[in-house]
Amino acid sequence: MQLADSPNERILVIFGSGRHGWLQHDFASDPTVRLRRLAEFAK
Repeated sequence: MQLADSPNERILVIFGSGRHGWLQHDFASDPTVRLRRLAEFAK
């Protein structure tokens, strides 16, 4: 979370599908993080 120098900077992290539930749980309370599925970008 401390890698971005500004609010406009983006960081891409790719995890396997088995980790999606874990990520949702850990980042649910952080409004600065938005989880997206790969299918959203592969259109």
